[in-house]
Amino acid sequence: MEQRLAEMERDLREKARAARETARAARARAQRAARRATTSNKRASDEELGYVKTDDSFGKILADGLDDVAEWLQKRRRDGDSD
Repeated sequence: MEQRLAEMERDLREKARAARETARAARARAQRAARRATTSNKRASDEELGYVKTDDSFGKILADGLDDVAEWLQKRRRDGDSD
């Protein structure tokens, strides 16, 4: 019984040591990543930040739509005059 208890205590100590080493390694990786992130001079691009750039303003879109309607009406008028 004492031998089994000693084995269990040894296993527990080994698992605790392994868990500490794993946690230490994870902290070190996180610290390295944080240092890289803070020392990087590269700014994220507008696309990476989710900004959308377009040359079309609301007024331009509306004007384009009105032009399309005007062309359609002129075509209808021409098609109607030929009858």
